[in-house]
Amino acid sequence: MSSAIFLILAMLLLLGIELAYMHIARRNGWTTQRNVRRDGHPVAVIGGGLIFYLGMVLWSLGMGIIYDVEAPGAYFLIGLTMLAATSFVDDILRLPVWLRLVVQFLAASFLCFGFDPLYVHPLVALLFIVAVVGFVNGYNFMDGINGITAAYSVVVLGVLLFIDLFTVRFASGSFIAVALGSALIFGLFNFRRHALVFAGDVGSICMGFIICNLLTEYCISQGDIFGLVMVSVYAVDIFATIIRRIIEGENILRAHRKHIYERLYFIWRVPQLVISTIYALLQLGISVGYLYLSSDVSRLIYFLGVYGLLIAVYLIVMTLTERRIRRNIRGAARNAVERL
Repeated sequence: MSSAIFLILAMLLLLGIELAYMHIARRNGWTTQRNVRRDGHPVAVIGGGLIFYLGMVLWSLGMGIIYDVEAPGAYFLIGLTMLAATSFVDDILRLPVWLRLVVQFLAASFLCFGFDPLYVHPLVALLFIVAVVGFVNGYNFMDGINGITAAYSVVVLGVLLFIDLFTVRFASGSFIAVALGSALIFGLFNFRRHALVFAGDVGSICMGFIICNLLTEYCISQGDIFGLVMVSVYAVDIFATIIRRIIEGENILRAHRKHIYERLYFIWRVPQLVISTIYALLQLGISVGYLYLSSDVSRLIYFLGVYGLLIAVYLIVMTLTERRIRRNIRGAARNAVERL
């Protein structure tokens, strides 16, 4: 079977799976309370990002990896399966935080097993495992508005596929294509004003793990970490918010609304799909700029410049937002006094 036919059949099957899952989820009440509609729109279901995992299973079946634990990508699939199973159950039943973290660290360890260069020093492996757990949880935290996971993932995977096809071969093109296709199919039902389905923890965490795997392969092939600029928009929002919450003495594992995208929506009232599009296009522009660089020096300067600029933008937006919140509080207080 040719790669093109395999990809077409895989996409059709994943589309059918997503439609079937939405039907099953509605019948079983796998919905989120914040999306109980009273305006005639369908109730959105959770866990639709399960097709990100199932897409990888289809790819592994096509490549024969699922039958050979020694094949490249087998350790990745083991880790992804652990994450998918735990996260899906958590979406439906809610699991203890400690159990989810234990599974995430084990999954990250399996991912690490698949990359020999990470065993140069145990500290390198440990830092990698911690970084993977942090990133997949951060990717989950960023999945809070319609379309953002779908749009951002399509951009990141699309750029990685372009690099693999036209610049440097660092991974299986069919692997990236299936992941990209699953994100596009999910986007059909999620990138809407009234989303029909949400990724759930199973979707956002699995997609974060998939992207971690691909970025690791790319960075190892290049011998540097400058490729991380291709997730810089998410990375800055994730880790800057975590640091800010730690400084403020908050529990970083509890839900909150302090990411920039949440501030833009809840405080500045920017439409959700506009925010999702801004995140995706900003990352696309940054990634395209990176593709035009050829020397290590230029990539280092670009890497530092992009992260420095994004951190500055983060601080400016957060400062302006805090001022707006204070003005809103003062305005509400004055209105309350006037009503008295």
